[in-house]
Amino acid sequence: MREKKRLDCDCCRGCHILGVGFVKRLLSLLAAVSFLASGAIAQDAEEDTLDTVIRLTGRVDPYLQAIYQDHRDVALYVYQQSSRQKSPEQRKTIAAVIATYGTPALTRAGDSAIIAVMNETAALAEIVADKYPEGCEYFFTGNMPDWYSIVEVRNGRMDDRRAKANAYHDGKLRSPVPLMSDDAAYALMTQYLGITSEDLRKALAAPNGVSDEDMCSIAKKLYNVGAVPTNLQGDWGRTLLSLGPVPERQRPAAAAKAASGAAAQQAQADGFEQEMRILAGINPFVHAIFMDHEDEARQLFASRDKVDPRQQTAAIVAKYGNAALARASDAAAIDVQMKMAALVEAVARYYPQGCKDLVAMQSPKAQAIPQVKERVWQYLESKRLAYEDGKARAPQTVRLTAEDIVQIATQRLGVTLEEMRKVSNPAQLSDEEACSITMKLNRIDLIPEAQRGMWARAAMGGS
Repeated sequence: MREKKRLDCDCCRGCHILGVGFVKRLLSLLAAVSFLASGAIAQDAEEDTLDTVIRLTGRVDPYLQAIYQDHRDVALYVYQQSSRQKSPEQRKTIAAVIATYGTPALTRAGDSAIIAVMNETAALAEIVADKYPEGCEYFFTGNMPDWYSIVEVRNGRMDDRRAKANAYHDGKLRSPVPLMSDDAAYALMTQYLGITSEDLRKALAAPNGVSDEDMCSIAKKLYNVGAVPTNLQGDWGRTLLSLGPVPERQRPAAAAKAASGAAAQQAQADGFEQEMRILAGINPFVHAIFMDHEDEARQLFASRDKVDPRQQTAAIVAKYGNAALARASDAAAIDVQMKMAALVEAVARYYPQGCKDLVAMQSPKAQAIPQVKERVWQYLESKRLAYEDGKARAPQTVRLTAEDIVQIATQRLGVTLEEMRKVSNPAQLSDEEACSITMKLNRIDLIPEAQRGMWARAAMGGS
């Protein structure tokens, strides 16, 4: 009992000596790895431009990334064309790439890989029909510009594209497989999938003259591979996927926009959407916040030449993100802390100078290292999940006090008062000391289980 009282007194003295301001800095240090992504802007200056394009493509379309990795000349061509094309032309260019290199591989993929694609696409059709029915033209034209704005749609689409990437790798080295004849395909659709002649007519015309409800209904039928006899599932999947999307088909209203004012407005909208697609692949946490508060995000996008976008991004994140993170469940918050620990470990291993940058709240050059970049992505994705988890929850009523924070840091994590003082003046720290302190502070496994969630939430919010 005396020993406990003595330790508690030491913690109180520590808080008194270091001040409340230090405690805030300590928590800021825990969350400092978010500076690796620095809001919406990634530090890719030291990476080859084409490698950056291919890597970031994988964040939003693993299927297209797989094609780019095998055909770097094609990736370079698409990248060069993107600066001269508007969104509709870009979509057509990418569709042509997929039709040329991706679709033939899918038509050669084995049954298990192709059935996996069909199942993921069927699951996505269910999600889109429920959450975003106007996006069902995706299954006919490949066009769903706002796929990133709804969490369930975003996740379902990524699962669909990953399955296609796997099937692409499976099929690209296989020999061609005969596809079903038109008569055989028609018989299968009518007998097992419930497709009518009118459904087929609409499928071939979509989206022109076809309602969102009908497109969703037809898509769910077409990809319902479970309704097909087992011995025909692979053949049907390869046959259906051989058709590929037809981006040339457009809704009449979209094709008819010709007024200069409407064209300018559309160009600005295309620019914002393109920025958001890129952001989704760089920083899913900030992207999720922007999609939930799109009006403010658009204002930031429109005024970025007049204001510092990083400061404005940080303000939006602080306004909406931190509040949600402070309400996240223990499980979600602890997962973020574990991903953060893995990131700090990677920085310490591959670029120890970066630990000192973290303590100084600066964005380190460590992002140029692939292993660190991957940990950054994993950390930010886990933070997005914690944000999604927390924004629907009530505020947490129990939080750590300043004394609790110092007690955990010193007694559980092994951070000394001298190390704490040095954190307040990063110039006093060696690279080794900076790495040691940041790694200690993220050893959540050493914290009592009852306090782990509170510690993780405090670390994420920096307060």
